[in-house]
Amino acid sequence: MVIVPAARSVVALIPTGGHIADGGLAFGADGVLYVCNSSYDVVVIDPAARSVVAQIPTGGHIAYGVLAFVPAGVLYVGNLSYNVVVIDAAARSVVA
Repeated sequence: MVIVPAARSVVALIPTGGHIADGGLAFGADGVLYVCNSSYDVVVIDPAARSVVAQIPTGGHIAYGVLAFVPAGVLYVGNLSYNVVVIDAAARSVVA
């Protein structure tokens, strides 16, 4: 959902393919939005284009929350299997 705070209105909906997890949002240094959802992946959204540009599978685990996005471009994502998935944001792939 894209909201314009000043107007207090919804201007667009961006389907993510699942339910967004609480605390499962983080912006990367390149301005894209990483969203944890219930369809076993992290969805990458281009806010300017208002569209999904990639989906990063999390290895069969439901991504639950972004724990940290470090300057080196690594995204740490918690999941419902009580593990942490490490994602290389530039490659858009799981590295650990």
